[in-house]
Amino acid sequence: LAADTRVGAVELLVRDLETMIEFYSTGMTLDVLEQVGDSAALGRDGRVLVRMRRMPDLPPRRPPPSAMCTYRWATSPRPATSTSTRWASR
Repeated sequence: LAADTRVGAVELLVRDLETMIEFYSTGMTLDVLEQVGDSAALGRDGRVLVRMRRMPDLPPRRPPPSAMCTYRWATSPRPATSTSTRWASR
């Protein structure tokens, strides 16, 4: 890539624009550069890094399959291992 290559703004479709503006401005410390109607642009030093557009009819977010596998693994009963059985019998 050329040395002057830059990444453009990320565009997000969001259900709750106000909540997302709060998250990106507080949590990510971005400035609200523009907010008009159902859209907003956030960034730093006048450079737009995130553009958001409110779409209240978006379907609910589902966790990725890997997150569900981790959840199932973490919450499923596991048999005692020989090490834990040895320690418990002492």
